[in-house]
Amino acid sequence: MLVFGFVAAYGRGAGEAVKRALGEAGREAEYYSQGQAAAAYFGMVRRERGVKAAEYSDGRLTLVDAYPAFGVGSVEDARGLRGFFSAVMVSGEGLVLVRDHLGCRPLFIAETRGLIICSNTPAFIINAGYEPTPARPACITRLGEHGSVVETYWKPSRRHVKGDAGRILGLLRSSVERYVERGSALFFSGGLDSSILAKLCAEAGLEPMLVSAGLPGARDWANIKSVAKLLGIEATHVEISPSDVSRAVELLRGVFGRLSLMDAAIGSVFLLQAERARELGARSAVAGQGADELFGGYMKYEKIAERYGHEAVQEALWQDVMGLHAFSLPRDVLACSLVGVELVLPYLDYELVDYALSLPPELKVAKTAEGYVRKRILRSVALLLGLDEVARSRKSALQYGTGVQRVVERLVRDGKARLS
Repeated sequence: MLVFGFVAAYGRGAGEAVKRALGEAGREAEYYSQGQAAAAYFGMVRRERGVKAAEYSDGRLTLVDAYPAFGVGSVEDARGLRGFFSAVMVSGEGLVLVRDHLGCRPLFIAETRGLIICSNTPAFIINAGYEPTPARPACITRLGEHGSVVETYWKPSRRHVKGDAGRILGLLRSSVERYVERGSALFFSGGLDSSILAKLCAEAGLEPMLVSAGLPGARDWANIKSVAKLLGIEATHVEISPSDVSRAVELLRGVFGRLSLMDAAIGSVFLLQAERARELGARSAVAGQGADELFGGYMKYEKIAERYGHEAVQEALWQDVMGLHAFSLPRDVLACSLVGVELVLPYLDYELVDYALSLPPELKVAKTAEGYVRKRILRSVALLLGLDEVARSRKSALQYGTGVQRVVERLVRDGKARLS
């Protein structure tokens, strides 16, 4: 069961659509209705740093998922907000949808003739009989009887900067200090992105708990042990079995309705790591999501550079960063939310995103005499932190390094797991 779930609708049949969306979960929900507006929600959580709650003001209901927390009065002026959030304001006049700069918090919507329905959970919209699409990030969207009005409140500047590893390090250090709470879990693969975060958290005195996952004999284990020793921080290992993966896929399918093989694999790793983090007493977990898209971490960027040049790499990076809201970020956040863990993403603070997108692509996917080096400038950040071994290493993608992708493929082939 989701720790925090909601559905809101406006238009003809809004109340019936909300009830269909929740299905059996509706028995645990609280309901709201006013005119043609209806909503239901359950599992409110309030914490020092974050809030997942429903709040009433002047007869309106505002459903908020925010980290760090903010008040209802801020929702319609998202320009003043910094962090990761989605919110829906429900009233007799319609719906107001707000989502953070990159869509780090999930929010999905379906519009049909005479009805608008939205939710933080795609499966709820599917249950109601509609096709979910991701709500637009960096926007305040007003939907009602007289149509829609969309106000974009943030765009990356796309200015050009020379590139300074020290500047990236400073922005990332500030982001860690702003968002990470003491004693958080840190999803650790021994790779560049998570090792930099682990070092910064440790330097800030945040005492991170490193949590790593994989099948027995997974290729990442040796690297995880080596880098954890280098950092001087003990890593907690989550040894995954095929039955663990099968259970995780079923839980994820209940939230998303359908999954690709890759999303099932990555989501399963996040969910199983979050379970272990929760057992250890952590309320939040830190992850390096977004670093590959910001700094050119995927093999495909090498191929684009070789075939089409660095200008094409820059456009591919831009498109990938601006497309994170569609599914990959909601996937990871909801996977953790299923077990009551808040996912924190320091690489995606808007100031760091703006700077990273302004860097020349040659500093990200660099051609050398030995071939291409991906995330070149982020490797320079690792060197500034004294992580020379990490700066030189290469690592497999999460779903392969943990061995989970192969397990998901086998479970689906054998009929032991369903993706839709």
